[in-house]
Amino acid sequence: MAIKPQIGLEIHAQLLTKTKAFCSCSSESFDAPPNTHICDGCTGQPGTLPKLNATVVEFAVKAALAAKFEGALHCERIELLLEGILPSLDDVDATLPAAALLDAAVEANVRRTVRQLRASPEGRAELASGAMKLVGAVYDLDTGRVRFLE
Repeated sequence: MAIKPQIGLEIHAQLLTKTKAFCSCSSESFDAPPNTHICDGCTGQPGTLPKLNATVVEFAVKAALAAKFEGALHCERIELLLEGILPSLDDVDATLPAAALLDAAVEANVRRTVRQLRASPEGRAELASGAMKLVGAVYDLDTGRVRFLE
């Protein structure tokens, strides 16, 4: 029997954020001793929940906007992520100021996702039976406020 070696490669990308993507631990820890910038969330301990970094979300939306309106190219993995976001941006006004453009892109993506769920066979069935109500909302990661969309 021939043995074929299979080598797995894990690649990490460091975003230019002060904290990690899913917790508030410092991401500026490359020179620190091992396991000094970790928490229960980092290590996936039972009962812990992630805390999403707002800057990471902002970077993802900015990447989608750059691809849509500036023709920016991204590596294959990011392109896969953007495929789900780009159709939402068709009606977003590219001339809006940067902050308003980010807000409009997020809201457009929420609205498109709600439309997709309503149009799916499962969504139609659950809505028709009254077992489910579907409402889009935008969660502000900085304030914790939820703004429901009509």
